[in-house]
Amino acid sequence: MQFANYYDIPVIEDAAEALGSTLDGQAMGTFADLKGISFLEEPAGYYSNRWLSTILVDPATSGTDREKIRLHLETDNIESRPL
Repeated sequence: MQFANYYDIPVIEDAAEALGSTLDGQAMGTFADLKGISFLEEPAGYYSNRWLSTILVDPATSGTDREKIRLHLETDNIESRPL
């Protein structure tokens, strides 16, 4: 996080495998600028398109909203489905 903060790089945190865990008293899922939760594991030895993550977007914190993110991903042919 120090590196990301120094260079002002937004960080997306995936804490699905660590829910309930802490590091130095801070809960996993509370470190990054954008919190994420993944739902499907990548099968061992394969690279599949079944991987699913959720990004929780707070427009006040991120400076953008889910529709802008969806449209930007679409320009690179990345499918997303805002909830």
